[in-house]
Amino acid sequence: MSAVPNMDMEDVEEGHFDRTKTMILSKSKLRPNLPEMPSTPHGNSENTTTPRERNHQRRCTVTVAENPIASEIAQLLNEVADENPDDIIVAVQRKMTAYLALKESKWQDEARAASQKQAALYQARVDEATRKAAHYKPSAVAGPERSSPDQNVEYLIAENNENRDKYLEAVRIIGEMAKQHENFVLKEKNFEEQVAKYNADNNEREAVIEELTRRYYELRTEAETKINEANREIDRIMKQHEDDTLGLRTRYRRQEMTIKSLEAQLQRLELEKQELMDMCDSLVEKHDTSLAAAVE
Repeated sequence: MSAVPNMDMEDVEEGHFDRTKTMILSKSKLRPNLPEMPSTPHGNSENTTTPRERNHQRRCTVTVAENPIASEIAQLLNEVADENPDDIIVAVQRKMTAYLALKESKWQDEARAASQKQAALYQARVDEATRKAAHYKPSAVAGPERSSPDQNVEYLIAENNENRDKYLEAVRIIGEMAKQHENFVLKEKNFEEQVAKYNADNNEREAVIEELTRRYYELRTEAETKINEANREIDRIMKQHEDDTLGLRTRYRRQEMTIKSLEAQLQRLELEKQELMDMCDSLVEKHDTSLAAAVE
């Protein structure tokens, strides 16, 4: 199984990959609690780009070798990724367990059927050979009346030829049975090789799943740590903001009280000023009156 670390989102959206040979591992599905990366505003870029270019992302993919079992495994993993379960590791384990149980049952049935078929065929051949051997066994048959030595010789030659033909037929049947046995042994060897290859592929897949599981928990732990740090920083900022707000409110109230005090003082001064002006007007009026009286 070969791993392809990055694949463009454009290729994924346009379907430029084989879903039966590629497993898509979306970071948003493996880490759903992480915040999304903010997109670049239009004003910060000199060149105008399309939404696809602005939201250009990458996905991690795992491409498997071209064989039926690997393709089926990739298809199962893609189905799990499309379902977007809460716990992707448990979902993959359940999917793989069901798939492996089904494959094991199917292979056992095929092996059992092939073994029974070969055993039945072998037994039929043995029975046929036994029957023919019993049929070809020389019997004490009363030959023709032995009237002369020449007739006896011809009879022996004919019987010898018949026995030779029977022997050759038996040898041919035994040879065919030996070939069938060799074919059965070869099929059994191929089946064992397939089972060994399947076990190796299964071990490799388990190693990949274990590595993905380990990486998933590492990333989750790292994300939880960063989230806790961010929460602590937010709490600190909020507390500082509350303290600053309280100080500003206190200063505002003091300034408000000072302004009210100054306004009251200004009103008092205005009253005093008005009283002084009235007094001055009264004095001026009296002075004018006294001057007028003095002139008369």
